[in-house]
Amino acid sequence: MNENQLEMISIGKEVGRLHNACLDVIYNDFTGEDISRSIADEAIKNRFLASVNKFIKMNSEATRTDFVDVEITMDSVDKTIEEIKATLSVREKFYIDKALSLDMSNSDLVNNLLIEISTDQDLMNKQAVICFVTVLEASTHYWNSHIEEWQQMLDKPVTRVNWGTVATFDAWYGYQAMLVSAMNPIVSGGTAAFASGLAAVFS
Repeated sequence: MNENQLEMISIGKEVGRLHNACLDVIYNDFTGEDISRSIADEAIKNRFLASVNKFIKMNSEATRTDFVDVEITMDSVDKTIEEIKATLSVREKFYIDKALSLDMSNSDLVNNLLIEISTDQDLMNKQAVICFVTVLEASTHYWNSHIEEWQQMLDKPVTRVNWGTVATFDAWYGYQAMLVSAMNPIVSGGTAAFASGLAAVFS
């Protein structure tokens, strides 16, 4: 692997880390409040969005001053997953399907897939596909560790929320955000977390 390929994987891992950190910010902003009963749906979405943009601004100021004024909107997650899927090339679909069938708890398998993606000379949108995999991995770990606290906040039994589906939502919107955000990992991680929070509340 060359330096550029290693950097792409490193950026992908950072998007996954930022995704999890942003979910923590969303959760902490709602701690102690029963959002499933006390707030209207549109208000929940707006408050989630405010939490995510706070996170993006905070991290942009610390690391990338040229992106300080970047914010996401509701339109950032307005495409359906089916619409995103329809834009995939054959090779993108091959790797994304491979990721979706992979055991995300097996870091060796995940890392091997990331190496395979990063070294594929014929793959378009390579960074976005890497981001799909790393967000799916990070989200799977996050929800495995935080199901109970979100379950309590949402006042939903664990059977009411398919946490695997939530993790998959994250990955798709992390992929999409990487394409439309000028490869900004902070925006990509925040957008994926926004999609994740919405999927958790409204699934």
